[in-house]
Amino acid sequence: MMCLQRQMKYLKFIEKNQEITLLRGGDKQIFYGKKGDALSLTALDQEVKGVTLSGLEYPLKDGILRLGSTRGISNVLVENTATVYLKKGLLLCVHISLLKKQTG
Repeated sequence: MMCLQRQMKYLKFIEKNQEITLLRGGDKQIFYGKKGDALSLTALDQEVKGVTLSGLEYPLKDGILRLGSTRGISNVLVENTATVYLKKGLLLCVHISLLKKQTG
């Protein structure tokens, strides 16, 4: 992980309705979606510090997420965008968009 952290600003994978982003300290990411989308955050370091979340059901200001904690799991967008910022550490963010129901 440390090699990846030094070499890349951030890493993003997109598959259908899921967007997986790896953020490191100093990064700010805006997730574009819809109210009701899910956003889960998982610490990949012992402590991820200075975590600020907005546009979510459970906002956070300058908080700490710890490795193995469920504190950042299954948050919900309350606006059409959510912002994640962190000062220090490595954070995995999973944004799951609501799928439109297909009629047929």
